[in-house]
Amino acid sequence: MGESKRTATETQRRSDLESRRSPQNRPAHKLIAENFLGWIGAVRECVEQMKDRLPRNTDPEALATYVLAVMEGGVMLSRSYGSVDPFDRAVKQLREHFRLLVSTRRLSKRKA
Repeated sequence: MGESKRTATETQRRSDLESRRSPQNRPAHKLIAENFLGWIGAVRECVEQMKDRLPRNTDPEALATYVLAVMEGGVMLSRSYGSVDPFDRAVKQLREHFRLLVSTRRLSKRKA
């Protein structure tokens, strides 16, 4: 039951996002999306270069998307607050996330 509830919530979120995109802005949104895809691709290449240091089940595309979401969210918050502190905190936590991913892989290698 919980799974179908999450699915319905996710469907509602997607619908809400789509309804906010006005037709006249679609060309701009397309260009913005292409730009983000380029950044995700660049980050994915970096993730793939370090895949031997990451847990085996790491999804490079998902991790690259996560990195971009953290960075862009940090930019948005920093602009809103008029301070780079939110961006710096987000990047600090992102570095910690990568440190934990790498240490997880090291621990699994030791056990093998």
